[in-house]
Amino acid sequence: MTYFFIHTPKTSGTTFTSVLQRDRNNNVGSFYPPSRELFNFEKDIKNGPAHNLKLNPNWQQFNFISGHFTFGIHDILGSTNYKYLGVIREPVSHYISLYKAYLRMPDQFQEAIMPTGRTISDLLDLSYTHNMQTFFLSGLSMKEIAENENMAYEKAMENMEKYFVGIYPTDRFDEGLFLFKHLIGTSPKYYRKRNV
Repeated sequence: MTYFFIHTPKTSGTTFTSVLQRDRNNNVGSFYPPSRELFNFEKDIKNGPAHNLKLNPNWQQFNFISGHFTFGIHDILGSTNYKYLGVIREPVSHYISLYKAYLRMPDQFQEAIMPTGRTISDLLDLSYTHNMQTFFLSGLSMKEIAENENMAYEKAMENMEKYFVGIYPTDRFDEGLFLFKHLIGTSPKYYRKRNV
């Protein structure tokens, strides 16, 4: 069984991945996009698994694969025995956390990401921040989500019900770790928050 952990940015995924790596003696594959150019966000996220597959041709050695990839990576990798894991975050606190993360970036990076302004409204107007969690959990393109947000939301819900062994909210992180201990046999004893 391969477990794919969908790491939506700013949902405590870095902390969860570090717990998994320690618990599994670093036997966790990391599939992150090849670049950090967020103005190419969708392209990087969708093309990331193929890029990582070239870097990790023996990905089957990992029982857990974590990364900024969307639902559907199992098809790209040809995995037939799989389940997904995930963390979700209340949308308002998610956007605030994204905004704070962008403000910590160098000025030239902020300008490339938000060329029209640096307010939280400017961030919310960007295509890749609107419905970001739905984008990761549905596996749909941003164009498909924009054309029919209700259908995209239903697709994300369907994926979570059918293909996820567990998903929990960020604000219940400790309970989520306990849940995963029982669902997939992890045994974390402690953790340190990462990338907050």
